[in-house]
Amino acid sequence: MRKQNVPVAKLIFGLFEEFTNINHSCPFVVIKDLYLKPELLRLPLPTGDYMLALRWFFEKRQVSDTNFSFVFIEDLMKSK
Repeated sequence: MRKQNVPVAKLIFGLFEEFTNINHSCPFVVIKDLYLKPELLRLPLPTGDYMLALRWFFEKRQVSDTNFSFVFIEDLMKSK
């Protein structure tokens, strides 16, 4: 991504930034003890099963697929 301000990437990275070393010079990427904080999502998310499927390309050739799935359950008793 050449554009510095990509809202979707910024939103997704913000969800797991504190649980990973992805922004460091280490060649291994580790995501440890991840749990989602709905307040960081900044989008209304109804209860349901979700999947984020990413296909990674390098020099116009597919190099990897990443699938991330999760279940989200709204706290309907919590008042705002």
